[in-house]
Amino acid sequence: MKHLDPNSIDELLISYLLNEGNPENRRRVEDWVAADAGNRKYFDQFRLIWETSQQLVLPEEMDEQAAWRRFQQRVAKVEKKPRLVRQMSDGFFRFRAAASIILVIGALTLGYLVWDKTSSAPVVFASGQVSKADTLPDGSVVTLNKNSEITYAGRLKGNERNVSLKGEAFFNVTPDRKKPFVVTVNDMTITVVGTAFNVKTKDGNTEVIVESGVVKIKRHNKERILTKGQKLLTGNSDSLQVQPNPDELYNYYRTKEFICDNTPLWKLVTILNEAYDANIIIENKTLNQLPLTTTFSNESLENVLHVIGETFGITVERRGEVIILK
Repeated sequence: MKHLDPNSIDELLISYLLNEGNPENRRRVEDWVAADAGNRKYFDQFRLIWETSQQLVLPEEMDEQAAWRRFQQRVAKVEKKPRLVRQMSDGFFRFRAAASIILVIGALTLGYLVWDKTSSAPVVFASGQVSKADTLPDGSVVTLNKNSEITYAGRLKGNERNVSLKGEAFFNVTPDRKKPFVVTVNDMTITVVGTAFNVKTKDGNTEVIVESGVVKIKRHNKERILTKGQKLLTGNSDSLQVQPNPDELYNYYRTKEFICDNTPLWKLVTILNEAYDANIIIENKTLNQLPLTTTFSNESLENVLHVIGETFGITVERRGEVIILK
């Protein structure tokens, strides 16, 4: 049979190339190809286009069937002559149109894959010598204390928003119950769906303070749930110690304030050493528990130490790089 319906030729050729269809249709295609050199050329060109399109690897997010339906619809729009055998110029036009569509699909696919790979590559956000804040792809805001960093996939892909932390950070997480926000730090995972909390790791120990919402903490085979105003500490043991958080000193690197509320002197000194890279020592241990209630806003270390000395009537002495309270 030398002639095939021009409205069904492409479908018959695709069915033939897929080894589908009944024997009669396969025989019709073979007779059509053998009947004319132009038919043979069109078939070879069509097969090349089809095999090229089959090599395109589409991501899961792309609907391959929908792409093929669009391909068929566009090819169908090309004006067809009543006798394809005699009108090969029309066939070449259709071939070029089909080839163009394949090239467009290929370019879009390649572009998607490059974008997906680039946007999913690990991102490292580090603070260096000063604290920094940044907004993550999901809208969550993270503030890093100095010498800290987080790592996450560029678009926070997957069923969870996974972030790993080194150092200290405050997270204000955008709520998404279907996609939990998970922070990995040392040997512990912190899971939330939308809350604000501070995480600090130092010398293998981790501290988590919840400012709002609910936080689930898992370490080894143990889990704890923390709510607003609670703090968890981990040490060298497997214990997860939950206790009330008595002050807001942990916020100093975000607010630039040292807020003391009946805060023992030793704790303020610890934070001052971190904030100013200082080496302050309380020589007289009886001073450790002296309570201080005040707020230092953007104060220099010298001013803070002066207030401490005046408040408690203690001496502030410098010995080289060491500052001694006694």
